[in-house]
Amino acid sequence: EMPGHLRLADIVVMPSETEALSLVYLETMATGRVLLASDIPAARAVVEDDSSGLLFRFGDAAHLAERTIEVARNARLRASLGACARERVVKHGIPLVIDRDDALLRAVAR
Repeated sequence: EMPGHLRLADIVVMPSETEALSLVYLETMATGRVLLASDIPAARAVVEDDSSGLLFRFGDAAHLAERTIEVARNARLRASLGACARERVVKHGIPLVIDRDDALLRAVAR
């Protein structure tokens, strides 16, 4: 059901202070919606700022508002970010993650 809910939004905001790799990041990107996330390590692991999503300085409400208004006013930017996000999220898909983890575990076991 989550993809359907995400498709109702133009922008998904994740103002987290700390986060592991959030499924919401990946789901948002897979649906082609704009992810606006705190500039924290977990977000930087999947979002390329101004390319596949937007980052804002954590705790900086003015910067969050500025980035939100920037993307809310620009349909072309939203479309571009969403398209890039869909392309970028593929490398975090289950088959690739399993292959990477398998290779890592085999290397460690050797």
